[in-house]
Amino acid sequence: MKYFFALSILVFAFVSCNHQSKNEESTKPANYLNETCWHTSQLLCLDFATTEYTLTAIPVLPEGKYHYGNFVNFVDSANFISYYSAPCGNDCFRSVYGKYNFSKEDEIIFLVDSITYRGECRRPTFHPSSCIPKIFSISRNDSIISLKAKKRPS
Repeated sequence: MKYFFALSILVFAFVSCNHQSKNEESTKPANYLNETCWHTSQLLCLDFATTEYTLTAIPVLPEGKYHYGNFVNFVDSANFISYYSAPCGNDCFRSVYGKYNFSKEDEIIFLVDSITYRGECRRPTFHPSSCIPKIFSISRNDSIISLKAKKRPS
């Protein structure tokens, strides 16, 4: 009888937890950035003082032509890489690696994991952006996405 009672409690707990996680998933905003790459106005989250970013869809180029500048690649549903690309190797190539999450339909949170430097770079010793999540309001208009930093409560 003890075993039957314990088994009943375990089954009930499993069903309850499974039902709750499905409800949470259904209320989570759609992630339309998953597995997409965008041209950006600046490297995403490299400079903590930057409060606005513009992401533009990358047009298809003829064979043999390449895109250069700042980009953000939303690698999967949780990770991003923001990087710089140039036609030659005599430059500073920075990359920002981190995580992102939609907290609301019109709000996204970025958290930087690491920042790397290659080439002709002066490497800073501390990055405040790598310690603090950045919260942005997000708006879309055709092939352009605008991110505007939200004020943190004091």
